[in-house]
Amino acid sequence: MPELEGRVAFVTGGARGIGRRIAATLAADGATVVVADRNTEGVGVGDDGIARVHRADVAAREEIAESVRATAAEFGGIDILVNNAGMDIARQDTWNQQPEEWSRVIDVNLNGAWWCTSAALPHMIPRGGGRIVFIGSNAARLGGFGIGHSPAYSAAKAALSGLVVALSSQLEQFGIRVNAISSGPTGSTGTPPTEEERAEYQRRFPLGYGGPEPIAAAVRYLVHPSGDWVSGTVMNVSGGEHRGI
Repeated sequence: MPELEGRVAFVTGGARGIGRRIAATLAADGATVVVADRNTEGVGVGDDGIARVHRADVAAREEIAESVRATAAEFGGIDILVNNAGMDIARQDTWNQQPEEWSRVIDVNLNGAWWCTSAALPHMIPRGGGRIVFIGSNAARLGGFGIGHSPAYSAAKAALSGLVVALSSQLEQFGIRVNAISSGPTGSTGTPPTEEERAEYQRRFPLGYGGPEPIAAAVRYLVHPSGDWVSGTVMNVSGGEHRGI
């Protein structure tokens, strides 16, 4: 029997890229997978085993909360939450960044993950346990401008690490494990790198682009029974960039 059979998984940003691969991986292991994305073109019920698709922006608190409530009502609760949705602004110097641009990046990458988590918990706690996984980034600890990310993005992803630690200690009494994955460049999302940045990638990431598959495999481990003893951790899946850190 598939190990995730009977489990309900909610994946944000699940229509493409890393999120789509995560959704497909969990569905292949038997989970009932619901994806939420602000752009649902190219994904539908039945694609990659996906059970339901919600068009929702994680930065719109009530919008994403309604998607969570609808999922719990239809499938009986939520066992797995993957906060994958993320975005960044175009490359620019900090002194040229507009306040609304900063706010948008923080809302999607940090606030949206929190709003989705807070909406899911009332439907997860009664299930007697669960798994929450945040998709973070190398930019949280190493900065991001040299690899195409803004300071706002780095700040948001760094804050997720603190959120993981706080939530894991608060939710362990309910049997809920909380972890994050610090992702290296996958080449599947974000602003395409310049030639200079490609050269920097080769220097910093000797294993090159990993693609979305290694990230999905790491999520699979964290939400499986084999990951029962792991909580409050940021797992590095980064092509070797975190060596020595």
